[in-house]
Amino acid sequence: MSVSEHRESVLVCDGDLQTLRALRALFRDARFDVRVTQTAEDALAQATVRTPDAVILEMTLVDSTGPTACRRLREWSSVPIIILSSVSHEDQVVDAFRAGADDYIVKPFRPSELVARVHARMQRARV
Repeated sequence: MSVSEHRESVLVCDGDLQTLRALRALFRDARFDVRVTQTAEDALAQATVRTPDAVILEMTLVDSTGPTACRRLREWSSVPIIILSSVSHEDQVVDAFRAGADDYIVKPFRPSELVARVHARMQRARV
């Protein structure tokens, strides 16, 4: 890949290994550079070392919650953050947005829609 060919990068944090594998395959097929992790601490550490173009956080993580991780990331970054969750209760969705999330997608999700939403958030972040 030449220097002029920048692959968009996404960091995915989900406690479920099967979901991580599926998301890794989905975004690789969509030509993204994909990094995955199961913990908020590792996601924050990875984002510090190399800021991704977008972050996808599960609502409930092993060591934290999506909104908590989102708040911590927002302390120093404006990277687009999408919360991915099986939880659709209004108060939890609102909490995610108040924490700084840019989008909230409920599982099960449509793969092509998720990729499209990530692309849209990245485009808006570049403007």
